[in-house]
Amino acid sequence: MSQTINNNYCIKDLYEAAVLHASHVPLLRLEFDQKQAWFIFENSKDCQETSSKYWAETLQVNAKHYSDSIKSLKERIFAQRR
Repeated sequence: MSQTINNNYCIKDLYEAAVLHASHVPLLRLEFDQKQAWFIFENSKDCQETSSKYWAETLQVNAKHYSDSIKSLKERIFAQRR
């Protein structure tokens, strides 16, 4: 599930967020809603295009960048939740 707020793209899905991060879309911040993290990305239009390709299984990203993005986002979640 995604939301667009003030031209920012807001999602909960870690793996979709990792795809955007690996695609060099700027991550603005994390926000927490009870137990869930929201990833807030810049430029909603670019995010929507990239996410659509991801869900359609037509997006290609560097596997190492994707893996590193998952690790990096998890680290940010746990660092902010302490």
